Amino acid sequence: MIRKVVIDKQTRVFDDFFKIDEFFVSHQKVDGTMSVDQRRLVFERGDAVAVLLLNLDSKCVVLVRQFRIPTLVGRKRDVESNTDGWITEVVSGMINQNETPEAAIVRETMEETG
Repeated sequence: MIRKVVIDKQTRVFDDFFKIDEFFVSHQKVDGTMSVDQRRLVFERGDAVAVLLLNLDSKCVVLVRQFRIPTLVGRKRDVESNTDGWITEVVSGMINQNETPEAAIVRETMEETG
């Protein structure tokens, strides 16, 4: 059974490279009554791709090491003097406007691994 959902208010609170929308939403509960309005923030970054590269010669997965500000901020919460914002991850990135996922995979692989 699909329960009723009502978006009472929607506001774009940040509009830049990323978008943040604020919603006030209520939903039908199991007993049939509607919940009180709940404030929710939605962080919109767009569609993305991720690539798990395998080097067939070495039989190893290829990962990349990149600086990420959220990694630095999170680590500084634990240790104020921390300056390490680097993280090891798979090749990944956002799909540009009018770009296919396949083209984004090729572009991101070249950008991040050469």
